[in-house]
Amino acid sequence: SLAGVALLNSRLENLLPEGVRLGILIELGVPGGRTGLRDADSALQVARAVSASARLRLAGVSGYEGVVGGQATPQGLSAVEDFCLRLSQFASTLAHSELVDATPERPMIISAGGSVFFDQVAAILGRSGERHGLPTIVVLRSGCYVTHDHGRYARLTPAARGGDGPDLRPALEIWGRVLSRPEPGRAIVDVGRRDLSYDYELPLVLSRKFAAGGSSCELSATVSKLNDQHAFLDLSASTQLEVGDWVGFGISHPCTTFDKWNILLLADDQDHLIEELPTFF
Repeated sequence: SLAGVALLNSRLENLLPEGVRLGILIELGVPGGRTGLRDADSALQVARAVSASARLRLAGVSGYEGVVGGQATPQGLSAVEDFCLRLSQFASTLAHSELVDATPERPMIISAGGSVFFDQVAAILGRSGERHGLPTIVVLRSGCYVTHDHGRYARLTPAARGGDGPDLRPALEIWGRVLSRPEPGRAIVDVGRRDLSYDYELPLVLSRKFAAGGSSCELSATVSKLNDQHAFLDLSASTQLEVGDWVGFGISHPCTTFDKWNILLLADDQDHLIEELPTFF
């Protein structure tokens, strides 16, 4: 917004060395969305304000198509296409306005691409690059590919929908210990809302390890409820799951699991922990 440009100008006045300018992407949004300018005229006003600043540099345009695509229905896919074409058209407007500071070494940026529709974004924005008249690079922001998941993205990413895209495999699991078997068809495990995502759906029970050790094996159980630090498992009364056993969970939506951990543990194919991975989410 123009207010955001004014705020940056005032705060950067004494922070940046003389002649250094902060690159800015103009974000396009949609009515009712969370961020981004709602129409091209407003976006162009902000672009002109950025270009006129001594502390800012107009670097390109960005957007997030996930707010219009939803659940990857035909209507959602069409909305994503329209949004990407709108991004491309605005990039051309910026390029021909001579407001963008772009060179072959520092091309104009067009950035979009969440973790569901990145195939459409790459195809539409990629083939439009030659029409802008400036060196251009498309930057995808598909963060959830890093670990993938067992739920939302496992169903919606391009390959899962039968489209053109990488066949991603889930890499993030949360493990907890069985605290009790209070009733024949119930187990309580020491993971909960503080440990894993639950904003789209409850975690999926994947496997178990015996407290005494050994390899993991399949476990037939369902998470029926989460407390802050406890998971309620529904399972057959005859299922052998004892206090102290480990239960492994798959998650849906990596973002809201990543932000719960300062460190993730990397395991090899034999489940040996081989590295600590700090997170900065």
